[in-house]
Amino acid sequence: MSVPRPTSRRANRRAARAGASPHDAVAFPAPKPETHERAPARNDAPATAPAAAPVTSIRMPRPDTLIALVIAGVCFLVAGTLGVRMMLADGDGSTSAGQQRSAAPNDHRAPERAERAVGAPAAGRESAPAAPPAQNATPDETVAQDRPPSDPMGLLRTLRTYADDLRTQSRPEAETLGLVVQAFTILSDTWGHFDRRALHAANELVVEILHLAARDDEQAARLVDRIALPGRRLSESTRLNAHNVWSSAWSVGMLVRLSRERDLPATALSRIDERVHALSAIGFDDGVTDPFTRGALAALTVAPDLIAGADAGPASPRGVTGDPGAAEAWRRWMQAVDAIDIPDARTREELSLRAAGALLVGATRVGGVDQPTRTELHTMLDRAEWGDGSQGREALLRWLDDVTRISERELGAAMTWLIDNAPESGVGVDSLVNVRATRESRARARDRLAASWGLLGADASENTRDRWARAAREALEQRDDTGGVLAGVVDAAVLSRINEAAARLWRHEVASARAVLSGLRDPVEQAMRVAPSSGGRAVRVPSNDGEWALRFIVARRNAAERRRVIGQLVNRAGELGPADAGVLVNAAFFGSPADVRAAALRIAERRAEETWLVNAVLEELPRAPRVEPVARLVERVAGARLPPVRDRDWPRAARHALVLRLLARYDAGDDFATLDRLSAVLARSYEGWRPPSPGDEHAGTRDDPALAAAGAWATMRAQAAAISGTRGAERLAALERRRESRVAIAQGPVQAFIAQQTSVAEMLALVVAAERPERESEATAIIENLRDDAALAEDVYEQAAAGERAIARLWLLRFGAGGGS
Repeated sequence: MSVPRPTSRRANRRAARAGASPHDAVAFPAPKPETHERAPARNDAPATAPAAAPVTSIRMPRPDTLIALVIAGVCFLVAGTLGVRMMLADGDGSTSAGQQRSAAPNDHRAPERAERAVGAPAAGRESAPAAPPAQNATPDETVAQDRPPSDPMGLLRTLRTYADDLRTQSRPEAETLGLVVQAFTILSDTWGHFDRRALHAANELVVEILHLAARDDEQAARLVDRIALPGRRLSESTRLNAHNVWSSAWSVGMLVRLSRERDLPATALSRIDERVHALSAIGFDDGVTDPFTRGALAALTVAPDLIAGADAGPASPRGVTGDPGAAEAWRRWMQAVDAIDIPDARTREELSLRAAGALLVGATRVGGVDQPTRTELHTMLDRAEWGDGSQGREALLRWLDDVTRISERELGAAMTWLIDNAPESGVGVDSLVNVRATRESRARARDRLAASWGLLGADASENTRDRWARAAREALEQRDDTGGVLAGVVDAAVLSRINEAAARLWRHEVASARAVLSGLRDPVEQAMRVAPSSGGRAVRVPSNDGEWALRFIVARRNAAERRRVIGQLVNRAGELGPADAGVLVNAAFFGSPADVRAAALRIAERRAEETWLVNAVLEELPRAPRVEPVARLVERVAGARLPPVRDRDWPRAARHALVLRLLARYDAGDDFATLDRLSAVLARSYEGWRPPSPGDEHAGTRDDPALAAAGAWATMRAQAAAISGTRGAERLAALERRRESRVAIAQGPVQAFIAQQTSVAEMLALVVAAERPERESEATAIIENLRDDAALAEDVYEQAAAGERAIARLWLLRFGAGGGS
């Protein structure tokens, strides 16, 4: 019999509008008794008109002979069917309890009939599994093959029979208790099929039977031990498979229910209290009044981590992608949540999100999940709300923060589902986490979503602020001992990361700031560690090149399908090949409608560093429309500042920059290449000063620190203009004129960057003086020291390091942590 799927929140709403309960679909109606009686054949039924006689006449049998033959055939079929059903019933014990209940309690064959009523063997026999286990698998590892679930009403009648037998002592008590144990086992394994009324009735019969067995203290204690056995998995944090989910939850629920029965014998009551105390660590919700629901809810709350093995060690051979038990275990967990009486819809939603988080953690641990399990994840996500103020949004932010246990691949798959199925969440293609995303880009996506949802909070985390101040002071005291021209650039790059974290922390982007601090020196060390190549870099074509392009082309004018296909590139690992890159750039330049073109532009900007994408932009450049979005993409791919798009020199400058960019993919491997990589670190750090905006990843300035620093200056100028008074406005105008002069006389990219960097420091000092007038003299002293350090520097790279030190001291002043020495 197929296991019914749990109803989703959308299905519940449809059922509510139709006046039905969402659990009506889960209830098992009592089967109607079968009958093999047939209506007697009517001799007066009208006969079928005979067909036209053929050329050769055939002698037909007489009518009474035909009727006799038909009756004989029908009897033969009925007899054969009955024989097969009797053999099947004798073989698997699945005859309906309603058919067996007619036996009188004092009939000596009642135990065997009761045995078939619950699908269990009589006392003293070994219990045979309903289906053979997987070969070479332990019982805990085997995916449970359900016994055919008994009719709930039939099982209730069977339990009442056992209660009557214990009350009247119509059969030996030991024999009845043996059957009771088997009935309890069946109930614990199948209660998820019951509706709530039948489940409550069955549980109360268990309580009644325990009271009737209390005449023998040891017998009652043994029954308690049997009830408590499946729940031990929760207190011992043992991995749960599909077979254990229902039984463990029922066990805890019944123990909490029995703990209310204080008139039970002392031994049984002691065992109940002992087991409930051992399970108290899983946490019982005192707000739930029904004791069984309170216990089962506690069990189902901790079960997701045990199903997913989220806290387990290395994955076992059976814990690899495609684990056959995972989907069924999650399906049973959701059915159990639906079966218990949880009055609060918010609690149900919280449970679904908790299970989804555990599944993401488990999937990351074993390297992925199979498609049936991923379908169950989608069902969990569908049960949650994703609009304003919802628990779903808070859960997604927690998953984004959990960088050590949830991978970008699993998180990106969940966010892709939200884009397609929960538009109220506000998650867009520009918010997706790429499978190649770094911790910092993931943190930026998290902060961007939090900002759009209004969940950043009023104050930044004090712990993160203290951590930043310590890191800033340490960086100010250290000097790189590499020597040569690289020393100043290394110091500048590390300090620029400190300053980026400060800018993010000031905007309350706590997750992004933490991510920067966690890997403070990683990009710098990576830039220094890249080994020189020997004269060039091989450009390879991926084996799957063209597959994505074909799907996009086949979509033709289906805009929704094209958007979906473009979204697939967000989580695609590896670089694009020439075919895929060409189609993507073509869609970014000429795609229709506008939202498809915009989505293609965003994806192309994300992949601006890829060789074949640079080549594709270069090939499409002669036909490219002269519009701002296209010019921005070309500028980002080229990694250079270009003239305005309407300037007549724009095509030549763009082509020149793209050719240089393509040639730069063949790394010469000397100190200048290392300087280029360190310059990219500087540029990315200054990009972090700018507040995030939808669809803007600021990826185009990666090779131009001067352009990135100009963006940071514009951000600080806007802050200064918002807080400066009349006197501040005059100083602001003076700083603007000074910056224009510096930029005008700068020669080369390094001097252009230092001109912008010094202007950023002066603007930040103005902001600090306006926000903290008592610190104005300290801010002024920091700027004066910067001018002295720049004059005494041996080269421009040491000037860059001096500028970053001054900016770090100004940030310390702004945070009220002192300006450092």
